[in-house]
Amino acid sequence: MSILKLNPALPPPPPRFCNWPRLMEAMEERGIDGVVLRLNANVYYLSGFAPSGLNGSLFEQDESYGVVFASRHHPDHPIALVPLLNLGYFLYRPTWIEDIRSFNTRGGWGATMPLNDDGDSNQSEKDFRRYVPRDARTTPWGMRALKQHTPDFFEACRRAMRDLGMDRGTIGFDDLRFAGALAPASAKTVDALSFMRYVREIKTDEEVALIRRSIAINQAGIEGAVGAWQAGMTWNDIVHVYHRGVLDRGGFVRDHGASVINNDPTGEALYCGLSEDFLLVGGTNVLFDFHGTANHYCWDGGKTWVIGDGMEPEAFRIHKACVQVKDWLKDSMRPGANLADLQSKSLDMLRKSDLRGRENAFITFHGMGLSHVEQAGRFGSKPVDRKLESGMVEAIHIWYPGDVRHRVYIEDVMVIGERGGDSLYEWSFEPLVSSA
Repeated sequence: MSILKLNPALPPPPPRFCNWPRLMEAMEERGIDGVVLRLNANVYYLSGFAPSGLNGSLFEQDESYGVVFASRHHPDHPIALVPLLNLGYFLYRPTWIEDIRSFNTRGGWGATMPLNDDGDSNQSEKDFRRYVPRDARTTPWGMRALKQHTPDFFEACRRAMRDLGMDRGTIGFDDLRFAGALAPASAKTVDALSFMRYVREIKTDEEVALIRRSIAINQAGIEGAVGAWQAGMTWNDIVHVYHRGVLDRGGFVRDHGASVINNDPTGEALYCGLSEDFLLVGGTNVLFDFHGTANHYCWDGGKTWVIGDGMEPEAFRIHKACVQVKDWLKDSMRPGANLADLQSKSLDMLRKSDLRGRENAFITFHGMGLSHVEQAGRFGSKPVDRKLESGMVEAIHIWYPGDVRHRVYIEDVMVIGERGGDSLYEWSFEPLVSSA
């Protein structure tokens, strides 16, 4: 199916797309008995829970309205805990987790319900009838949720932990602030933020399909924006056309917009930041790098757009050299390969050439998925020298700064496999060209 014929009605993700076996294996390897996950990306990753309007942008380190509990001693029994008001979410976006529980959004979790009930012993059933759609109440998971309903949020969390034997042993929290409020003295708490990024590094087939569709939305948005260009349009005009194109295809763009590259009209800026608006004129190389999400899985990527009859001869040589480096990386990015070595060797390929500005070229990598930092590591420490594994999804950025006629940018997003990287883009890596 052509990427230009995407159905604007974005289908939901499958009920299960997480790498559950990797989570269980990683807990076993590190001596972690269970995890309590409260941050957006991790709650969504395991349960698919991300109600619209509440945490639709899914910033990774924001608190979710739900919590997921997983124990390696009960691998078939994860628990998802969500506000009662959002229980009906799973009616339309099913989850593979069978034990779904609810709590009341009172006090610190919002005053959408009365702060004090009337003492009625049947209050839970009344709340269910008031806030949960009938079709959800009558499902097997809805009826189980009613029996397990606990009005108080923290008591609901403690009950879930006790049911899974997670009131003792070593428990990982992706938000240690939450651990301080919840963890019992009988349990040892550890930081699971980087741990969950490690788990998410290796993608399931379902995740790759979600990222592939997200990438296709970006590609179609860029091609549509370039196709809409007319003399007199500015950079912000093109970005606006792009935003509309990806939104129409089911994508989501965060504040302050999708654009990452600073297309400085003087040609002096190197990388990113918000640009002042400027007129797009003939003889300009415009660099695209856009970020956004579809079904909360990130897209990243772009290329060089030439406004005019074609690239300057020297710019064409630069672009050709960058494509050759990209192709070499595509073949070399195999399981076991060291990213630091790949970066060093690929930069040498450019810097040993006779191209102008070669000393300023640089190449970066990062893991892709529910965030643009889909890789294990610790903030404030030395960069982690990563080795590739089969199933990782990596973004490659090749930057060649220069003046507005000679700057070049290429990005690819690849799934790592035994034969190298498999690009998720369907376009060629030649520049886009618009006649001035």
